[in-house]
Amino acid sequence: TVITKKDITAYRSFGNNADAGGSFATTKPFVNKSITMKKSAILPEWKNSLQYEARITIPKETKLNIGRAEKQVSIDGTKYAGNGDQLLLPKNWDLNWIKEIRRVD
Repeated sequence: TVITKKDITAYRSFGNNADAGGSFATTKPFVNKSITMKKSAILPEWKNSLQYEARITIPKETKLNIGRAEKQVSIDGTKYAGNGDQLLLPKNWDLNWIKEIRRVD
């Protein structure tokens, strides 16, 4: 857990059952769906289409939890490695932090 000393740019991939205002983000922008699913360990059964990416500016002096995405195994047995960086955004974070939403699929 940290208190940011400067503004931080974060990215959140979302779509379908996942919305732009969710809890988890990363500091790395979207490369492609496969890499994002593996590094962020996003399981297909969560129904996140990863169709969009929000660019979020987290203001300085914000309390963040920073870590790595934990590996996950889908219901069909597929393993998602995780280990990508992961930010847990504050509860009820301000959606005005979203500076851009782009379609990535």
